Amino acid sequence: MSKKIKRKNYIEYAGRTGQAAKVIMTRNNNKMVSFSLAFSKSYKEDDQWKNTEPVWMDVQVLDPKLVEKAERIKKGEMVEVHGELVNNKYKRKDGKIVDSKQIKASNIILEGEDLEDELTDVTEEANYESDDKGLDLEDELDLSDDIDLDLDDDDDDLDFSGLDDA
Repeated sequence: MSKKIKRKNYIEYAGRTGQAAKVIMTRNNNKMVSFSLAFSKSYKEDDQWKNTEPVWMDVQVLDPKLVEKAERIKKGEMVEVHGELVNNKYKRKDGKIVDSKQIKASNIILEGEDLEDELTDVTEEANYESDDKGLDLEDELDLSDDIDLDLDDDDDDLDFSGLDDA
């Protein structure tokens, strides 16, 4: 008997934030929060600790239950995100069309919080079986208003050396 694999879209990602969370009002007058996370591994080479090149992931928070928590996220904070990996296309202020991968958050865990009180995630990743729907921010945002969602603009000057992300 062979195993049948179901399509699912579920991701857990943890890292340090690149900047404080950005709050954006959608066309429907709903709040959306955006932030980016960097993950890098530490390793020892010739008796010195080094970090791998950070992998940046943009996070979008649309769930009203999570928006209030996400608004409090500060630069450099350790955050774990659970959600769906989605494609998003948008036009930047300079006219460049960007195609990016983002996490549509279903749960956010902040370092040091009490998980029993704060866990709001849908508990099983099986609930994330693909329905072929992506995060369509164009339906929510008026991108012609020069909203720049490119969260990596200032990330090059961040120094994560010495941070213990292991």
